[in-house]
Amino acid sequence: MTDPKPDSEMLSNESEMLDVAVEEQPFDKDRAMETIKKLRENEKALKKQAAELEKYRKAEEERKQADMSETERLQAELAKAQAELKASQMDVMKRQAAAATGLPPAFADRLKGETLEELEADAKVILEALPKPKAAPNSGATNPGENGKPEETWAQKKQRLMGQPGSIWDGGGVIWGPNDTP
Repeated sequence: MTDPKPDSEMLSNESEMLDVAVEEQPFDKDRAMETIKKLRENEKALKKQAAELEKYRKAEEERKQADMSETERLQAELAKAQAELKASQMDVMKRQAAAATGLPPAFADRLKGETLEELEADAKVILEALPKPKAAPNSGATNPGENGKPEETWAQKKQRLMGQPGSIWDGGGVIWGPNDTP
């Protein structure tokens, strides 16, 4: 390119000229279309330059990677591996802190801190903020729940209803079912 002005200066000069031209002349459809075409051409050129710049940036990054000595490359890999190890250790510590405090596992990722003690303290704060489960209401005799008596047997039911043993040979005359044979 032989033009000594950078593109940004050219664009700012053109926009200044357009502002002046707009103030001096009435609207002309042909002139407006010409201006739109010029702006579109400038935009296409800028997109091409941006793509080319990105290509050069990638090439420069690859060149830097290739120019790295073996030691530098290994140090970079070591730093990356250490970062991954620390992240996985933090994940394990968060899950341990959640389990130790009784926090649901879904909240383990939300814990903050660097040590297990800090994580546990944060887990306790979150646990206190969570709503407490309400006690189940007592449903009565038809649904005794956990505190109810175990199911009564046939013999116990007969004893309770009849007030005496339920055998026909003992004076009762009621036959309750196939399990009630003497």
